[in-house]
Amino acid sequence: MTPELIGRPGIVSLVEWSGDLGEGRAVLARIREELQPAVSDLSVVPFLFMQTITDDLFAHGLRTYIKAGFADDLPGGLIDALLERAASIQSPISQVELLALGGAIARVDSHATAFPFRQARWLINIPATWRDAADDEREIAWARATYAAVKPYLSEGNYVNFMGDDEDDEAAGAYGRTIERLQRIKAIYDPDNVFQLNQNIKPAAGVA
Repeated sequence: MTPELIGRPGIVSLVEWSGDLGEGRAVLARIREELQPAVSDLSVVPFLFMQTITDDLFAHGLRTYIKAGFADDLPGGLIDALLERAASIQSPISQVELLALGGAIARVDSHATAFPFRQARWLINIPATWRDAADDEREIAWARATYAAVKPYLSEGNYVNFMGDDEDDEAAGAYGRTIERLQRIKAIYDPDNVFQLNQNIKPAAGVA
């Protein structure tokens, strides 16, 4: 990061290539040449680096509130809403994140695993993150307003890892059409609902 960009809002794109090194360098170099970013880095890094690259943004002790949803496309109205809401960010560590799906995720049948929303093309994540408890109300309001602005463009479901504890119909929103099967499994392996510190799946009644 160059000093003149510190403290300024901007768009950051993290692009990962997992495959042939030469082919990846060529593809990513073309993207960089086309976009002409203010700052860029094209490096070969260990897998663990990619898994920990955002640790500082979500470090222990920070205050956070999160909303997220899936989108089948990125129409102009959605892009406009995201840009408008991003311009209203006040915490320097809050963000709006667009995560590309598809690929191997979409090649798995939607009923094969607990995660059913495999055909969505985008995951839109809205994490408000801040340090001072005095900013709680402001930051939570920003995340909720941002989610409300993009909700008309979202498809069904919520991503279980990006949900707070105030979601409507938490388990159904997280697990969609797989919820009944998961409830039957829960009744067999955890009938007393010991494991409940999540978007809780309640055991189905009458399952032996």
